[in-house]
Formats: sequence, structure tokens, C-alpha cells
Amino acid sequence: PSYIFALSKLSKIYYIQDDEKNVRVSIDEIADHHINFINEYFPSLNERDKTKYWQIISTDFEFYNNIAFKYKDEKYIKNAYDYALITKALLLNSSIKVRKNILNSNDSTLIANFNLYTRKKEQLASILSKSSEDLREQGIDKDHLIKEINELEVTLSEESEYFNQTKKKKRTIHWGDIQKQLEENEYAVEILRYRTFETEFTDKIQYTALVVSEKTKKTPTTIHFSSGDDLEKKHIHYYKNTTKFKSLNTESYTYFWKPIHDFVGNNSTIYLSADGVFNQINLEALAINKKDYVIDKNDIVLLNNTKSVIDLKTQEATTEEIDYYACLIGNPNFYKANNNNNKHTNVDYHQSIKQLLGTEKEIKAIAPILKKKSWTTKEYIYNEASEETIKQIKNPRVLHFASHGFFLDHTKSTQITESGLDNKRALENPLLRSGILLKYAGDIIENLDPHDYNTEDGILTAYEAMNMNLDQTEIVILSACETGLGKVHNGEGVYGLQRAFLVAGSKSIIMSLFKVDDAITKELMVAFYKHWSKTNDKREAFQLAKNEIRKAHPQPIYWGAFVMVGI
Repeated sequence: PSYIFALSKLSKIYYIQDDEKNVRVSIDEIADHHINFINEYFPSLNERDKTKYWQIISTDFEFYNNIAFKYKDEKYIKNAYDYALITKALLLNSSIKVRKNILNSNDSTLIANFNLYTRKKEQLASILSKSSEDLREQGIDKDHLIKEINELEVTLSEESEYFNQTKKKKRTIHWGDIQKQLEENEYAVEILRYRTFETEFTDKIQYTALVVSEKTKKTPTTIHFSSGDDLEKKHIHYYKNTTKFKSLNTESYTYFWKPIHDFVGNNSTIYLSADGVFNQINLEALAINKKDYVIDKNDIVLLNNTKSVIDLKTQEATTEEIDYYACLIGNPNFYKANNNNNKHTNVDYHQSIKQLLGTEKEIKAIAPILKKKSWTTKEYIYNEASEETIKQIKNPRVLHFASHGFFLDHTKSTQITESGLDNKRALENPLLRSGILLKYAGDIIENLDPHDYNTEDGILTAYEAMNMNLDQTEIVILSACETGLGKVHNGEGVYGLQRAFLVAGSKSIIMSLFKVDDAITKELMVAFYKHWSKTNDKREAFQLAKNEIRKAHPQPIYWGAFVMVGI
């Protein structure tokens, strides 16, 4: 590792000296080393060490992108796409695979250890806010608990089938493997975000899309966006403000989508893996002109990594084996004081969080649609929508939340760690500052510090949701405000509820990127389930539902808040 670290520095000196030959030799060796390490050792690391390692090596892949697009060499552009397939969402995909293979292993000891690991992580979450003095008084050794969790992670990773399969060096997926799955007018797009390297890494941000189609011959097509700094500052702010104030905005299309649209054309399907600021916008809801939106011209399928195209294209129909079971959660009793209010109306207790009567109507409207198609449904409303109850739910085909979501973005986050957080740094983990409000959440929010959200039942944080058993869940629907928000980490997507439910096992997620209207959200969700029950294709149903809402409410703030991510 020390040699590679030194070579990394040396390659940058060669780059500054414009010594292209030695840049190529050194960066090839560095990249090969990192890929070999990922294949050989990465699966057996615990989550904290995986994160640390990725933070160290990610800068070398940023540097590689600088080289690829400066030299415009076919080999390096192809490698840039291939390295994205290996590294993009690396931490997320590793967590999902280890978990999935453990639970499907039929190894009782391995599963027991995994359940023990889950319980200890929940225990850690509940004590993160306690001071050292409180821990001593209660006889809790947090450092020992963290050590146990890390050791269990290593054991689980080493013994899981995923680790064994990786050690057998399964064939690496290349961009050509993605191309073979694409049909006419289908495109796979990897968006890369990287800092510009001059004599050192600068604050200048670059965004480049690598595009593959069935017609791609020698190398993926390279599409560069205009100033990445402007995309992340003035252009994203303009997009959010015009959406909020229902103003016509064709500029966002020009900056965020037109460069790709000019290449792929109309009536095309784009399998897109976003990065950076592209995680914060709904591309389909960008206005091309006063009449047309991107949704009218392109079908955009959002994926964490375009290698998921292979899973999407090759997955076999398993309809006969599916358990048609849906869990529907809505209008939790946010305050104990509301227990005396049998009608569950918005009583005035000077409460900061109001009951969501529209979500209750949403749940009661969805259930009959599913039951008509012979689904089994379980509705959790009022006091039944408790955190304790929700955590016991296992593997429904559909898990639907209709409640308030939140993301606290006022704290500075420096480094993601899944464990080992002390009191002062607890909220630096975005998985601890995003979540869903459930029974008595209002009392918790008004009486506790955000550090304590994991100590009392009432708020399902993303950290806790990550430990739910959803390996056979087809979709999690987060029918609430801003459930798609979180901390964007380049190459890893959004650390928040989105990531949590994917790690928990769900194949796909519907979530919102900004505040939504309660009544119109109910209309959208009811339309989605009606279309899904007819088409049995959730993506098609989602598109049909959005277009249905557009007819009555044309502004994107009404139909463009929600996006679907996953296969």
C-alpha cells in the first residue's frame, strides 16, 4: 500500500511535467492494484474499513478520469466506464450482496450471527447520543460494542457465499457486456463526477457522461457537460426555485439533459446511473418548451450502476412464486395527546406536526385495489403505525409509507461511518439524520435533541431501516415529503432512506425529491396502483400515473416530485 501511495503521488508529478508515457505506466499499475484489492480483500472488510479504503482510493479514480478525457485515448475511456461498473455504488452493492447471500445461505449459524450483528447495530444506534458519563453509570462499554460489531462484520463477510464467489475471481463485467443487453433505441449512461486536476486537485468540478448503445463500436461515447460548478450551484438552485414557485423553466433542460438528448434522440430508453447533483433532480420533469417535458421524449430508468441492466434484462419471471402481500402505513398518531381524539382530526394542541388525514385516505383507497387482485394487505394507521411494529415486518412484496419524511442537513458531514460514532459526531452520519415519522414522533421531536432520535420509538431512521428484512421486497414506496433527500456522496449515491431500503433488500424504491401536496400525492399513488394492477409492470404504471396527474395539474411540482430507482 505504501508503494502504491507513493506511485500515486509520482504519477501526478509526471502529469504536471506533461510526461505522458510515465503517467500511463504508473496510473495503469495503480488502477490494476486497486481493482485487485477490491476483488481479493474488499468483501472481508467491515463497513467502516470499506468506507475508509474507498475514501483513499477514490481520488486515484478521479485522477484517472482526468487522464482519460485529457488524452482522449480509447483505452482509457473504455477503462473509465469499466472502472465505474466496478466502483460506482461499491459500498452499497457490497452491503446488499453480503446480506442477501447470508440470508439465502440456509446456514443457521451464519444467519444467527447476522441477526446478532443486527441487534448489536440497533443497540449501538440507541446509545450513540449518550455521554461517556451516562455510559459509565449504565455500565455500557461502547468501544467494546463497536469492536464486536466490526469483528462480526468481518466474520460474516468472510463466511458468506458472496465472499467465496469473489475469491473465485468471477469474470469482471465490462461495458461490452452491457452493450449486448441493449436493444434498438436503448442506451446505458454512466454519469461521472470528478474534480479537475492541475498541479493538485482543484475545486473545479467536471461532469461527463459515458454512453453505450447497440451501435457503439470501439469505445463509449463521451459527452461533457458545461461547468460542473454551475450545475452544482446556480443551475440546481434555479431548478429548485422554479419548481417550487411553479415557473416555466427550460434552462434546466438545456444544462442537465440536452447534451444527452441531442445524442440519444426521441423515443429512446436510457438506463442511467446518476452521480453528484444529478441525484437531486427529476430529469423526466424538465421542461423542453411550454408543452413538452423530457418524459414525453425519453424513458429514463434510474439505476445505481448500469451493470444492473444485466439483472434487469436477464431476470426470469417468477410470478407464481411471489407472495402478493402489501404492508401499508399511514397517518401515525404523532402525539400521545391525540389518543383521546377518536376521529383523528387535526386538533389544536399547538402541535408542530399535524396529522396527515390525506395519507389515511391514501391507504384506505389503495388497499381495495390490491385486494381486488387477490393481494393480502395489512394496514397500519394511528397507533398501529409504531416503530416497534414496523421493524417486525418481513419481506412484503410492497412496503408503502405514507407519512412525514425528513432529512436534517444543517450539520456538517465529513466522513461516513456505519459505526464508531461518538456523541459529538453522531449526526455526521446522514443515515442517522434522515428517517420517517411514526407513532409519537411529534413528542420525540419536540422533547429530544436530534442526537436522541434513535433512543425512543417513534422515528425510523435510515440507520435503523437498513437492518429491516426486505430481501424479497419488490418495492418500497415512500409517499412523503423529501424522502429522497440525503447526503450525496460522489460515486455512492444518496446516503439516506434511499440507501437504507436498498441495503435492507428492496429491489426498487419510489421516493420524493421535494415537498409534495398531500391530496395530489394520494391521487398519484392511487393511480399508480390501479395501473400496476392492470399492467403488472410497475415502471409503466408509474409513468402512466404521472401522466394522468399532469392532465389536471401540469406543473412539475405536482407530478415530478417522485422518482423510481432500481430494477
